Amino acid sequence: MLKKAGIDSVAQLEEEGALSAYKAIRDTHSTTVSLELLWALEGAINGTHWSVVPQSRREELMNGLS
Repeated sequence: MLKKAGIDSVAQLEEEGALSAYKAIRDTHSTTVSLELLWALEGAINGTHWSVVPQSRREELMNGLS
């Protein structure tokens, strides 16, 4: 999914950030992309599982979707 969205490396994912990467994936895929992917991207950047992304950070990311 990342490759199709133009993100080819971990370094590029870290540089783009979870929100920009999520938006790029959403824009390049015809199917609905769940918010869990956004949390997973954030977790990947921080080296944690998506389920431990704090609620406050999730809210920040969701506010950036508007």
